[in-house]
Amino acid sequence: MTRMHPQISKGNKLRLMVLALPTLTMPICHGQIESSSTYTSTKSASKVHRNKSAEQEQPSTNALAATEFSYSKVGLSSALHSQLSEQAKQRVQDWLGFLHKTHNLSEMAQIQAVNQYFNDMPYIDDPRAWKRSDFWATPMEVIVRNGGDCEDFAIAKYFSLRSLGISEEKLRLTFVKNFINHESHMVLDYYPDKSAAMSPLVLDNMLAEIRERHDLRAIYSFNEKTVWEGRKYTSNLGNSQQIDKWRALQKRLHQQTL
Repeated sequence: MTRMHPQISKGNKLRLMVLALPTLTMPICHGQIESSSTYTSTKSASKVHRNKSAEQEQPSTNALAATEFSYSKVGLSSALHSQLSEQAKQRVQDWLGFLHKTHNLSEMAQIQAVNQYFNDMPYIDDPRAWKRSDFWATPMEVIVRNGGDCEDFAIAKYFSLRSLGISEEKLRLTFVKNFINHESHMVLDYYPDKSAAMSPLVLDNMLAEIRERHDLRAIYSFNEKTVWEGRKYTSNLGNSQQIDKWRALQKRLHQQTL
């Protein structure tokens, strides 16, 4: 089954350039994670399968209050709070408590903690989680659902780190392909010195270790403001708000009130 790039608004240069890049197939994040000592770029029998049960609970689409990306302002609306089970409410409180506990750590410690937090969640593909072939969830929707796919986890990590004060200049959501089997995937790239001239450290739901990755080819990357071809610092393709799924996700994210 083939997945096209997220649709981008008609009539602009970004749509033409991004859609001209190689087509993305379904992501390879199957809920399996490698330890840093056993990782290879091909699928391996040594992968540890998560056997956690994923609670199937339909969240509201207005699911995150992250005004100005401050962890202290992240919270549930009273309307959404009243719709959730006690288990879902507890998961939300656990996440908010995690953000509060993490905000005074060093930046690298925050990166490591957030990566592990979401890597510990069950993998759920979009048809099962959202009854759609391709859906980008907000962090609160991931928490309420208690799981997601590679895109959901990368996005949840992105906004969690933004809420902790890490600059968007250091973070990029990146669609990649594996050099060995050419399967597609989404990861979060972290640039410690705000410079895309260096190779980023990669946060991947399929790998416990955060490190540079030379087994992945970046197709395109983006943050709140900009889309780039691959990871190229100079290949600015325009404003990321032109990506339909990204714009829709941010609309849901910002519509939520405390």
